[in-house]
Order: sequence, then C-alpha cells, then structure tokens
Amino acid sequence: MQPSELAKPAFLLAFAWFWQRLGTCAVWVRFAAGAAFAGLWLLPIMLQPDWGTTLIYGATVLVLLYCLGMNGRHLALAAVPALLMAGWALVCHPYVRGRFLGFLSGFWASMGGGPSSANWHVMQMRQCLVKGGWTGALFSEPSSFIYVPYRYNDSIFAAAAELLGVARVLPLILLCLGWVGYCCYLANRHAARWTYPIYLGAAVMLSGQAFVHLAVNLGLMPATGINLPLISYGGSSLLTSLLIIGLVERCAWEDLQEEKSQGATQLAACPLLPQTTDNLQPTDAPGLLTAGPGT
Repeated sequence: MQPSELAKPAFLLAFAWFWQRLGTCAVWVRFAAGAAFAGLWLLPIMLQPDWGTTLIYGATVLVLLYCLGMNGRHLALAAVPALLMAGWALVCHPYVRGRFLGFLSGFWASMGGGPSSANWHVMQMRQCLVKGGWTGALFSEPSSFIYVPYRYNDSIFAAAAELLGVARVLPLILLCLGWVGYCCYLANRHAARWTYPIYLGAAVMLSGQAFVHLAVNLGLMPATGINLPLISYGGSSLLTSLLIIGLVERCAWEDLQEEKSQGATQLAACPLLPQTTDNLQPTDAPGLLTAGPGT
C-alpha cells in the first residue's frame, strides 16, 4: 500500500477546489498560493523519499499552473526550487546519484564504451527490446528470456516488448495519447468550470506516468520506480488509476448535466410569442389585405 499513489485523486480535487477559492485574487497571488499548496503536499513524499512519484506530481503541478494562466517567468521561478531539490537528492542520496551515473554510463556504453554495474539494468532493458524485435519471442523457451529485474512492474514494457514485439506494444503509446486527447477535449469544453484543473491533472497523472515509464524502459532517462498504469502489477497503482478515470467520468457527467440544466432554464425564461392574427403584419399574411379604393 502506497499512500502517495492513493493521494493522487485527492490532490486533483483539493487543487481544483483551492484554485476556485482564489478566483478573485491577483495572478501572482494565485501562483504563489498554488505553488505553496503543491509544495506542502509534496513535502512528505520528498522526505519519504519517493522521487519517482515526486516527479509525476511536479510535472502535474507545472502543467496545471501553465494552463491556468501562469507565464514563463512564473514557471521559471517554480523551476528554481525543483532544481535545488534535484541537486539535494543527488548529493544526499547515494542511490539517486548511482542511477543518474548509471544512465550516463549507459549512453557511454551504447556509444562503444564498456558496460558497468551501474548501467546493467538499463542495458538489460535495451536488450529485451532488441531481442523482441517487431514480432516478439512469445513462443521461445522461458529459460532463454533475458533477465531484467521487476518484469512485472517497473520493467514491464521492456518485458512485454521482448514477448510480444515492438509492433504489438505500440498501441499502448496510442492509448496514452488518446487519454491525453480525451482529457484535453473535456477541459476545452468545460474551461469555465471548476473541473478544468481536474481534466488537465488527470491527463498528466496517468499519461505522464506512462511516458516516464516508457522513457525509463527505452533508456531515455535514469531508472526510477515508475510503473505502467493499468498494466503493471500493484494494487495501489491499479486502484489509483481506476479512481482517476472514475473521477474524470463523474466530473464529465456532472458538467453535462449542468449544461442541460442551464439550457432548460434559458429556454424556460424566453418563451415564444403565440402566433395570432393580431401580431401578423400585412406582408406576413397575404390573404388578409386591406381593400383598395377602386374595389
């Protein structure tokens, strides 16, 4: 059980409510209050420490602040403490520094340098992708599978690519892009509603986590304990993903009902005038013409 995972839907709801309460404040006040709120929420996760989950929360906050009207200068100010925290993690936590150095040595090994113990995990995930090819090795002997740690959660994309092939795991990427498109459609349709941050945050929470998982398995960023939503093994992650999807669908349903209610109210407030002969003009009723002087 990971409380930081289960807190993701609560964070989206709390941030949306908090931002709505600041609707009449100045822009810089809203930015400072939103950043402070997110920082207080992230503080226990950073002290745990869980840097993978912190990365997902931080990316979500930056996207939310940008889409809610923050300019580049505000985002640059928010990036300063983020860089300081990253430097502090590299200095104070040897395992974080080891993963970062392993990522750099993995690039060195891919360019012709020798492998090392630091980049072993990254190299194994790359070998899974190479062995799987386009069609996969599903019917190979299990003993011939490349050993990669955590095949059932943190390295599940590399393991699936080895079994099924690259062509059969590409729909996962399309599914992530489809979720982003769906949430952006809802956010654009209900931009004036308090649920606007929920749609944007849900898009980053799930698809952003999925893209980080893919980047780690493809060797594009240092290894971190980020699983693939709805695919990787883990009760907390699965429950959190389902809660976020349910939250988005519930908000979309309530916004739709609100639109219908407002439309019915406006229609009732503007009744149509009855069409009688008293309010018809001569041009509207050609058969009711006034007799001329020559008749």
